[in-house]
This record gives sequence, structure tokens and C-alpha cells, in this order.
Amino acid sequence: MLLTLASAIEAGRSCEELHWSGQGYFFSIYPKQSCKCNLAHYLGLGHHLRILNFIIGTFDKLNLQIVEQVQVKITDTQFDNVEVRVYEPPAKAEENLRRSVVYIHGGGWALSSTRGSFYNNLCSVMAKSLDAVVVSIEYRLVPDFHFPVQFNDVLRATRHFMHPEVLARYSVDPGRVAISGDSAGGNLAAAVCQE
Repeated sequence: MLLTLASAIEAGRSCEELHWSGQGYFFSIYPKQSCKCNLAHYLGLGHHLRILNFIIGTFDKLNLQIVEQVQVKITDTQFDNVEVRVYEPPAKAEENLRRSVVYIHGGGWALSSTRGSFYNNLCSVMAKSLDAVVVSIEYRLVPDFHFPVQFNDVLRATRHFMHPEVLARYSVDPGRVAISGDSAGGNLAAAVCQE
């Protein structure tokens, strides 16, 4: 259960208590940032998820972590008006068609981005190590868009990718396409597989 700062104050609890008691996903991961976001939300300065996404994005830009450079071609494009990022490993002379992974990022349908350093690095390494074309879908997020928009974005982008002419453009074998995701992205991946 996600508790806002207002409800915590009404209950006489501090953010540190919320963090240690494990109540609230954001409190347990980003206790100080979450309290600031909820305070801003409570004061009417903006939705706490937008503020938290801004904070995460700011720290992501400041991230000085050195990541192994991977020779992967990265292309931002749209599949059926849904933004995607395509990661293509270097071509091998002996291969005609490659395998592929459609990857859906996590974040509770509300946080993160395929363009953030974590998911960008993950998909680059996945493309290189699996020798697979990775399509990472940038679905629209809560609070601006509510269910079933996220599911519909992922389903539309995946269906578009599976068209024979699109698979041919990326030299992908239609019989070797996997769909994967983490957390909320795993939920979306499982739902798309049911279609």
C-alpha cells in the first residue's frame, strides 16, 4: 500500500518509520525522495509520480558509472505510433536471420524509461551477448495515461514488429522472437503472450 505524506502525518508517522516498516513501495526504495515527492504532491506542485520520475531521471543523468562499451547499433523509431528503441548487434557473415527479444521495462507502469541508463545498458548487453535484435518499448506512463493504455501500447508495438516486412528489415527470424520484461514489464509481456 502506498501511503502519501499527508496520510503519514495524519497517522503521526515519519517517513523513516514508513521506510523501516516496509509500507509503501516508493518509501522502501527512495525514502527521502519519496517524502519530498509526496510533500510536493500534497502542496499541489505536481503529481508525486511525475516528480519522482524527474528525480530518477536527474540522478540517471548524473550517473557516472562506467559501463563496458558494447558495439550495438541503437535506433529510436516508432512501431504503430508507439516509441521503441531497437538494439542491433554487429552483423555476422554466416547468419542470414537473427533471433529477437521484445523487452518491456518495469517501473509499476509509472516510472522509468527504456532510454534511462539502466535499461539502455541492459538492452545493449542483451543484444550483444544474445546476438539478438532487442526491441525495447517505451509505453506511456501513469499518471498521464491509465490502464489499458500501457497494455495497448505494448501490444500494438509488438504486433507491428511481427509484420513480415518489419522482421525482414531487421533480419529477424519470425520463429525466434521472445518477449520479456521485468516487474510491471513482465506483467505486460505475459499479457501480450495471451493475445
